[in-house]
Amino acid sequence: MRLPALFRCRLTPLVAAGLICTAAGADTPDLVAHHGFEVCWSAALTVDGFAATLNSAVEGYSTCIAPTGGSTPQCNDSICNGAPGCPMTLRSGSVVPAYFDPQNGAARFDASGGIDPLVIDLVVMGAHCVVTINDTSTVVSQSQIHVPIVSDGNFGWYTVSPLIASNTTVSGLRSTDYAVSGDFVCYAGGSFISPSTIQGQLASAIEDAWSEAERVAIGETICPYPPQ
Repeated sequence: MRLPALFRCRLTPLVAAGLICTAAGADTPDLVAHHGFEVCWSAALTVDGFAATLNSAVEGYSTCIAPTGGSTPQCNDSICNGAPGCPMTLRSGSVVPAYFDPQNGAARFDASGGIDPLVIDLVVMGAHCVVTINDTSTVVSQSQIHVPIVSDGNFGWYTVSPLIASNTTVSGLRSTDYAVSGDFVCYAGGSFISPSTIQGQLASAIEDAWSEAERVAIGETICPYPPQ
């Protein structure tokens, strides 16, 4: 039976017909145990359980949209954690498995979520504009979460870094959900600050935030697969 190189194992009389495994360099045993003829490591998550872990990781996750130096959203004049940037908070939605590709060491989960009301800085036709999004109740983001996997030596898959979000889209923002302030051109060029423009910029920021939030799921084992 093969384990990821992260673990070393020893036989123990405390677990019948099993192994006690310790993280390399650590002193705490029982991080992973295999009991008798079970098909999975005892600490493994089901596919649905792993999806729930991904979903819960983003609930209330606070991040900063970094300044971008000329493109939108600008976020140079907002402060986030004492530095330039726009504060943003993610909300969970749903995460479902899309596919597993063990031969190429890849899995994908499709995720939806939301965000709290926020303020972002924009540059439109060279003018600095501030967009205050007051209502995000209808805003929905869709992302693909790519999870590298390796065999756990049993009947499951061990998740490794990096987890990456991609193909993120945002929909549902209405023109009545936000207000614009700033230079005159911000008002005169209202068509340049359309819901679709803001959604496109939010998608990039949310994609980065999903990738950050999901790091807590690295190191989990998904088993069994396919689900029984």
